[in-house]
Amino acid sequence: MYSKLAFRNVKRSFRDYAIYFLTLMFGVCIFYIFNSIDAQSSMMVISESTLESMETLQMILSFFSVFVAVILGFLIVYANRFLVRRRKKELGIYQMLGMEKGQISRILIIETMFVAISSLAVGLVVGIFLSQGFAVLTASLFEVKLSEFKFVFSSAAAIKAILYFGIAFLLVLIFNQITIGKQKLIHLLYAERKNEKFKTPHLTISVILFVVSLVCFLIAYYLVLKQTDSYRMKDSQLLVATILGGVGTLLFFISLSGFFLKIIQQMKGVYFKGLNMFVLRQINSKINTAYVSITMVCLMLFLAICGLSFGMGFSQAIASDLEHLHPHDATTVLAFYTSELDEEVSITGDGTPVSIDIMKEFDKVTIPTSSYAKEISVVRMYVLDTEPHMYDEFASENHMTLSEYNTCLELQGKETVTLRDNEMIFNCINEECRENFGEYISHNQITISGVDLELKKLDDTVLRNTFSMSSYDCIRILPDALFTDELIANARGYLYIINIQFIESTVEYEDLYFDAIMELFDNIGLEYQTVENSVSSMIMNVARIENFESNKSYSVTIAYLAVYLGVIFLVMAAVVLAIAQLSESSDNAQRYTLLRKLGVDDRMINKALFSQIAIYFGVPLLLAIVHSIVGIRFSNQLISEYGRTSILRDSVIAGGILITIYGGYFLATYWVSKRIVGGGLH
Repeated sequence: MYSKLAFRNVKRSFRDYAIYFLTLMFGVCIFYIFNSIDAQSSMMVISESTLESMETLQMILSFFSVFVAVILGFLIVYANRFLVRRRKKELGIYQMLGMEKGQISRILIIETMFVAISSLAVGLVVGIFLSQGFAVLTASLFEVKLSEFKFVFSSAAAIKAILYFGIAFLLVLIFNQITIGKQKLIHLLYAERKNEKFKTPHLTISVILFVVSLVCFLIAYYLVLKQTDSYRMKDSQLLVATILGGVGTLLFFISLSGFFLKIIQQMKGVYFKGLNMFVLRQINSKINTAYVSITMVCLMLFLAICGLSFGMGFSQAIASDLEHLHPHDATTVLAFYTSELDEEVSITGDGTPVSIDIMKEFDKVTIPTSSYAKEISVVRMYVLDTEPHMYDEFASENHMTLSEYNTCLELQGKETVTLRDNEMIFNCINEECRENFGEYISHNQITISGVDLELKKLDDTVLRNTFSMSSYDCIRILPDALFTDELIANARGYLYIINIQFIESTVEYEDLYFDAIMELFDNIGLEYQTVENSVSSMIMNVARIENFESNKSYSVTIAYLAVYLGVIFLVMAAVVLAIAQLSESSDNAQRYTLLRKLGVDDRMINKALFSQIAIYFGVPLLLAIVHSIVGIRFSNQLISEYGRTSILRDSVIAGGILITIYGGYFLATYWVSKRIVGGGLH
C-alpha cells in the first residue's frame, strides 16, 4: 500500500519534482563524465608518458570529486527542503486521517528512493553516452589519435557516482525523518500561511550603501585592470580586489531593495502597466530578505563564467603556442666560466667566459650527430654591459651578430635580413617588452663601439625553443662590424645556443641527442678544469616532445578542473535561484488566486510570473557578467604569458554552456511555478 501511494504521489507531483530530478540528473551526469577518463584512454593511441599524465589527471579529479560530491549533496538536501515544505499540508492531512509519523516517513522514504534510483539511472545513462564524445575532446586536448571508436564504460566512475549520491540520499532520508518528527500537526496544516517578516532599509541608508558598493567595484576593477602584466600583480593586491568585489556585491544587493522599488514607482508608465506593480513588489521583498543568497549566486556565476572561459582558453593557449615557441626539435643553451680556485665562480658575471668551438666538441662525442640530426646550428650570444643605466626589467644584456641571427632564420626556412652599420633589431616575443623598448629608444640613445644605433624593427621571431613566453630573453641584433675584439673581451659571458632538427621527431632521436649533449657538456667541463682553475657551467635543454607532453599534462589538468568546477558552480547557482523562486511561488499561490478573483486572466498571470522569475534570474547574472568582463581580461593577460591565444572565443563557448544550463533551470522553474500558481487557484 505504501509503495502504491508513494508512486501515485510522485506521478501526481511530477512537475514539482522536475527541479529536483534535473539537479540529480545533472549532478550524476557531470560526475560520471569527469571521472571516466580511465575508460576513455582505452580508445587512444598514447605514449607511456601521456598515459601517466592521464592517470595523474584522473587522480586529481578524483580528489576534487569529493569536494564536488559535498556540493552536490548540499544541493540535493536544499532541493529536498522545497519538496517537504511544499507538501507539509499534505503530510498534515495524512496525520489527520490517522497515519503515524513513522508511516508518513516510510512513504517519503519510498518516494525519495524512487526519485533517487530514477535520477541515478537517467544521469548515468546520459553521462555514459556523453562521455563517448568527451573522449574525442580529451584526445584533442592531449593531441593523441583515437585508435578506434568503441563504446566504453567506466565501472569505477559509475561506482563512485552511486556511492557518493547514495550517501547524499541517506542524508536526505535523515533530514526528512527529523523534519517530520519535530513538526506539530498545526504547523503542517498552516505552513503555507506563514510569511517572512522583513523591514525595508531607509532610503538614505540604501543610497549610501549603493554608492559605497560602486566605490568598492571601481577600486577592485582598477587594481585588476591597471596591471597590464598580470604576473606583476602582487598577491596582496589580488586579495584586496577580491575582498572589495565580494563586499561590494553584498552591499549592492542590500541597497537595491531600499530604492529599487522607489525608482520604478517614479516611472508611472512602467509601474502601473499590467501587473508590474504586483511583480515589482514581489521582487523587492524577495531581494530584501534574500540578499545574502543572491550575493552568493552572483559570485558563483562569476566564478563559473571565468572558470569556463579560463579553463578552455588556457588549454587552447598552451596547445596553439607550443608550436610557435618550439621552432626546433630541440634547443640547448650552454655557458662556461673559469676562474682561479680561490675565487668564487658564477654564471652571473664572475669568472672568465670560455670561448668554445661547439661543433668540434661534437666531433669528440661517441654518439655522432649524423645518427640523430638532420640539421644543426650553433650561434653565440654575448652578455654585454652596454649602458650604465637600465630601463626596468626590459633591459636587454643579450646581443647577437647579424650573421648568427640569419643562421637561426635559415634553419627555420625564413628569409635573411640586412642591416646598415648603425642599425639594430630588437628581438623579443613579449609584445609589451617590444613596445616598451620601442618607447625607450625613441627617447634615449644607445651607443655601442662608438656607433649611435637606430632601431630598424621590432622582431618577434622565436630564435630558440623556450618553455614559455616569459622565459624567453630579449636579444639585440647588431651588425657584425660592431663586435670588436675589445667589445667581446669585455663581455660578461657567452651563451651558446644549439638548435637542432632531428631526422624524425621521435622520442628515440630525442634521447640520443640528450645522451650526446650531456657527454659534450661533461667533456668541456673536464677540459677546462685544471689544478689552477675551477669551472662554473650552465646547461638548459628545451626539447619539443618532452616539453609538449609536460605542458599538455599541466594545461589539460587546469582546463578540466576549471571547467569541472565552473559547471558545478553554475548548477549550484541555478538550483539556489530555482528553489528560491519555487518557494516564492508556493508561498504566493493564494495571492495569485486573489488576482484571478479580481478578474486577471491566465495570460497576464503567466506573463507576470515569467517577468518575476526572469528578473530574479537576470539581476545576479547581469552583475556577474560585469564582474566577468574584468575577470576575463585579467585571465586573458595571464594566459598571454603562456601563449598568444585570446579566450574571447572560449568565452562565447562558456556563454553557450551558461545559456544551456542556466536557461534550462530558468525555463524549468517557470514551468513548475506555473503549475504551483495554477494549483493554488482551485
